[in-house]
Amino acid sequence: MKFVKLGLGIRFDSDIFYEKEIDSSDLSFGHTGMVSSIGWASIEKNISVSICNNLLLSSALNRYRLNVISTAIKKDLNTI
Repeated sequence: MKFVKLGLGIRFDSDIFYEKEIDSSDLSFGHTGMVSSIGWASIEKNISVSICNNLLLSSALNRYRLNVISTAIKKDLNTI
């Protein structure tokens, strides 16, 4: 997961910052927040996820932890 500008799309496991996800479904969307929060939803899977931490630690650590959690949820839904 990487940070994106306001708008639709979160890039998971990408090195490109501030880019809209091009390959994502039109029925899923999300946005990252200030350092340690993320929200995304999939209309296809009827799920929305919000992960909010009050942990203003290093950006690298927060990106890693949010990516691990989001990837585990997506794998459980058989979406990646």
